Amino acid sequence: MTIREAVTADVPDIFPVRLSVIENVMTKEQLDKKGITHENVIQGLKTFCKGWVAETDGIIVGYSIANSAENLVWALFVHPDHQGKGLGRKLLEEAEQWLWELGTGT
Repeated sequence: MTIREAVTADVPDIFPVRLSVIENVMTKEQLDKKGITHENVIQGLKTFCKGWVAETDGIIVGYSIANSAENLVWALFVHPDHQGKGLGRKLLEEAEQWLWELGTGT
């Protein structure tokens, strides 16, 4: 398992993780209605957000996205098949650390 900074090319591969979760369940249509689209996530990563992905065998199985404009962790999801392995904790730590480094975590 590897944790690395997300790039905009990862966005299509994070959506299947988001749609797989068993808590805070949302369909693609519900995400679209809330403005959570590939385009909007990419725009966020290019501006005021930073993300991290957890990969196993080159496949994204979890991710987090922090939003510096709102001083929050905007997204944190782990595929159900990979829960209980500490991925969520590690992804959260990356997001929190970035916010603290920016001085927004105070």
